[in-house]
Amino acid sequence: AVSNRLAHANMTYVNIGANKGFNVNDFLYRYQVSWSTTPADWFQNIISETNKSGFHVADFLLCGACGACTAKPPPRVRWSSARQIQVVAVELVTENVRLLQSLFTKLNVPGMIVHAAASNVEGSTFEPTEVRPGIENRGMHSALSTTAHVDIITVDRLAATHAIGIIDLLSIDTEGSDALVLAGATQLLQSRRVRMLEFEYHSKGGWQRPGMLHDVVNTLASFGYTCFWQGNSGRLAPLLPWCDGFEFRKWSNIVCTWQGGLVKTLRSLAV
Repeated sequence: AVSNRLAHANMTYVNIGANKGFNVNDFLYRYQVSWSTTPADWFQNIISETNKSGFHVADFLLCGACGACTAKPPPRVRWSSARQIQVVAVELVTENVRLLQSLFTKLNVPGMIVHAAASNVEGSTFEPTEVRPGIENRGMHSALSTTAHVDIITVDRLAATHAIGIIDLLSIDTEGSDALVLAGATQLLQSRRVRMLEFEYHSKGGWQRPGMLHDVVNTLASFGYTCFWQGNSGRLAPLLPWCDGFEFRKWSNIVCTWQGGLVKTLRSLAV
């Protein structure tokens, strides 16, 4: 139901912290008519491209912490005419960037890969060291000053640089920097140029600060966004009115939107 509400003629998906690209594949499978690559197919291509690179990484690491490679293909959206999809994948770790570049080329993914960290300000940071392809638990806070420099970008700057008008789905998974990434998308969010966003909440990185989630949800609400906890089963729970017990700092997903039809659909899924 949510996918059908989100669907329209020309869609843009921005994936901050793309890692191995399972979310990219999921988006394409839902919305692009000609896309037939299942999660299992994507996984087999990850293994193939990783082996070509000379790395030997355990399959369970390449599968993803949440077992993405074993997931069923998501339900497709039925189109009445041809549609255009643009994917923008932002990734910090060099080996993951190389893997994504191979996958995008091999499978003709319609979009681009940006090798950068995302935050609330532009600049540079240091890349996490000794990271094999597919490793997920690395972010800016795990980098050492002895490693290579990587650009820091904001989502606002990313959109301006690549002439992105509307982002249909902004997905953020940055191992604890999600709140900073959202702060770096303030212009887009204030102008409601992000139709739907999703991010992770847990105990790492910036989420360790007391009150951080409260501040993020209140800021999004001031821009007109309604947010929900997102369960693994697809069920949702509203994040407002606020409860201090929400600051439990366990692995969770949050989804937000400002559009009336999408809000109504999400509320229909809430417990």
